[in-house]
Amino acid sequence: MAGSLNEGITGYAAAREAAAWGDLSARGRLKVTGADRLRFLHNQCTNDIKRLRPGEGCYAACLTNKGKMRGDFVALVFDDHILLDTEAQLREPLGQSLERYIISDDVRIEDITEPTGMVMLCGPRRGELMTRLAGSGDIPVAESSMGDKNVAPPSYAHTSVGDLTIAHSFRTGLGDLDIIGPRERIAELKVALAKLAPELSAEALNILRIEAGIPIFGVDMDENTIPNEAGLEARAISYEKGCYLGQETISRIKSIGHVNRHLVGLRLGQGTLPPPKEKILADSVEIGYITSAVASPRLGAVALGYVRRGHEQPGTRVVVAGQAAEISGVPLES
Repeated sequence: MAGSLNEGITGYAAAREAAAWGDLSARGRLKVTGADRLRFLHNQCTNDIKRLRPGEGCYAACLTNKGKMRGDFVALVFDDHILLDTEAQLREPLGQSLERYIISDDVRIEDITEPTGMVMLCGPRRGELMTRLAGSGDIPVAESSMGDKNVAPPSYAHTSVGDLTIAHSFRTGLGDLDIIGPRERIAELKVALAKLAPELSAEALNILRIEAGIPIFGVDMDENTIPNEAGLEARAISYEKGCYLGQETISRIKSIGHVNRHLVGLRLGQGTLPPPKEKILADSVEIGYITSAVASPRLGAVALGYVRRGHEQPGTRVVVAGQAAEISGVPLES
């Protein structure tokens, strides 16, 4: 599989046509333990943590009392702890934010980013890649079938294999799998993977996630973002759960039936890629701004950005940095 495609942007073609892998060890990982861990996290985030059983997971956001995001994470539930996977820049602020709300709860939060590592597999032949990795002795064959389950997001089902965790994830929209474990063990897996498939460059991973319309905190979302604005409602919000910080705002949005801005995809012109915060204009009036822009080998210049309600329909003509552009749905289509 390795070297079988002309990559251009390292790993991009293989991810779309076969399989590729990426090193995500720099992401933040927090371990939550204690008898009250499920109830505590349930009360701190937008999704229904208490319904989860060992081997299950979900994506969620933590909010302020005004419904704006403090951060986001994937929670993977185990028999004796919950693992939170989050953006690198959130590992300290998210951990500290959660710590502030521990009062009489039996909850402990440990930052395990440094002693652990993570790699991601993606692409239509990720199952074959898992099987080949198993054949090399790096992952037991019995668990290689995780790679063949085309479970649509937002499933974050996971299984433990010795000192490794294999989890379905949603990073590129190409059937992603995460492998998490001790840093030394992940280093060994990277050596094995390098012989089997191309490694995704940071550029390729960014292009794939923008094509899939996946926003990330610190780039497309920040402390001024309400999760519904970023299109996270289906993945991150449960309207059936009990009270949590920021719920009043989220419930009010559901009652109103809309937010005032939407994250959208954009098909751009042929000029220079616009920087973050570049204005989006309609009829010479500012209606929003760009958050991420890339040159996709498949789609050309594309971006994510926010536009005011009423301008979010695919096909809407706009102007970005003096160039004609068009609103697209997410994921962006060719």
